[in-house]
Amino acid sequence: MTTGADFLALCLFVFPLMFSPGPSNLLSAAAASRFGLLGTVPFVIGMDLMVLLPALAVGYGLVSLISISPALLHGLQIAGVAFIVFLAISFWRAEPHEARAKLEKTPGVLHGALVQFANIKGLVLLLLVYSQFLDMGAVDGHTVLVISLALTALSLVSHFSWAFFGDLLSRFANTVPAIRMQNRIYAVLLCLTSLWILLKGFA
Repeated sequence: MTTGADFLALCLFVFPLMFSPGPSNLLSAAAASRFGLLGTVPFVIGMDLMVLLPALAVGYGLVSLISISPALLHGLQIAGVAFIVFLAISFWRAEPHEARAKLEKTPGVLHGALVQFANIKGLVLLLLVYSQFLDMGAVDGHTVLVISLALTALSLVSHFSWAFFGDLLSRFANTVPAIRMQNRIYAVLLCLTSLWILLKGFA
């Protein structure tokens, strides 16, 4: 993948998967609605680090580590799901005056990394991309790097787009009943997200 046409093809290929309302996008919107766009930056960075690193690992053939230690993968998935449930509970219980929590209480880089690692959709996306854009019989290091960086950049755009609209929604719908309703909606969505991850990850 060395030409502009190849890069455009990659963007068109992953757009519907990356920008769809999946677990990480919903989490980005939910976090920004409560903590603001800037407060969500560490969380988003954590998620996208776990796009870049697995992309590099899969591309260079390190995906075999998963088959060696499947228990580690399941353990990290469970940790990510547990954190999503924790976020859902905090949203459900939050009062309107808590909608703008202090910055130090926002989810950080590690939380984002755990959540993204638990998202089986990310691994499926990587396998789909490499099956289409990389010759696994002759792995080219430069191509792997380009694909990994491109996926990370697209993921950042997706997550921050969802975070922006989550933050925007909270600014325009900032009455007490509206904020409480937003919190409850996000809590339900996060619970459904955790269930979706469990069903996909442990099927």
